[in-house]
Amino acid sequence: MKTYQKLEELPKYARGSVVSVGNFDGVHLGHQAILDYARALANKEGLPLVAMTFEPAPVKVLRPEKAPKVITPLPIKLKLLAQQKVDEVIVVEATPRFLTQSAEDFAQGILANKLKAKHLVEGQTFSFGRHREGSMMSLEEMGKAYGFEAHLVPARTVCIDSDQPVAMSSTIIRRYLDNGQLAFADVGLGRAHLLAGEIVAGKRLGRKLGYPTANLKLYSSDQLVGQDGVFAGWARIGEDFDGAWQQERYYKAAISIGDCRTVEEGIWQIEAHLLDYPDNGVPLYQKHMLLSMVRRVRPQQKFGDLQDLTAQIAQDCAEIENILENRRHGT
Repeated sequence: MKTYQKLEELPKYARGSVVSVGNFDGVHLGHQAILDYARALANKEGLPLVAMTFEPAPVKVLRPEKAPKVITPLPIKLKLLAQQKVDEVIVVEATPRFLTQSAEDFAQGILANKLKAKHLVEGQTFSFGRHREGSMMSLEEMGKAYGFEAHLVPARTVCIDSDQPVAMSSTIIRRYLDNGQLAFADVGLGRAHLLAGEIVAGKRLGRKLGYPTANLKLYSSDQLVGQDGVFAGWARIGEDFDGAWQQERYYKAAISIGDCRTVEEGIWQIEAHLLDYPDNGVPLYQKHMLLSMVRRVRPQQKFGDLQDLTAQIAQDCAEIENILENRRHGT
């Protein structure tokens, strides 16, 4: 998959393209349905599938006080779009000037002239242009004028926490993560929730207790982590993000998110004890780690002393080992 950071870098698309525009935050089941439809259409027409996304999200620029945390920072989003067999991604800088252009200017200047779109594939909530004035209905009319066909993909509905189907959206995924409903979020995502960043040095308390941890500094402080607690998950390690993503070796991980209340409150961190990582004394500092979150085991709590904390860590690790024993890695 090719990635472009500027519209000026795009190829000519002499034969045209199939385009989908969106934030794609989470690349959840709803996004996957749109991209699957677009991919099939691109294959049929013999055209490249081009996804346009934004960095930062438009709401971060237009209404920063209402901007939510992101489910998938850009590095993860790009990898997931590649998994959806997108041929090319254009990452548009969401500037006020770009976001306040009219819907007509976007349709003509970007979709028709820059991307040479023959087909535009979107979901039912898609809107575009200044004040979100453009809709799928107006897009169909503009397509007739500028030579592309607009395709509406119905919302992907899933029964998650009741018998009532829910139309999958990034908003719903964020709600599940905020509420600690990791299993529900994973169903909507179609995979485990992912956290990624660089491993940094900690205070080495875990090693002193017999449970060394890798402390994770997220790539983006805007990433939505979800509720604090102790989690079962999988870890991949690499020299950089690409190396971690491509790594085929998954380590079972006991993941702690939040304050270490027993020792020092107020220091929030993400740390992972890798249950089956070879303890050869080689530090993991400055390597990169990708965590696949599987299940929340318990909330954070304060213990009377380090002995009680160590006993609970041992119990957590045993429970997490059992949870992951019969799970396919990375899920």
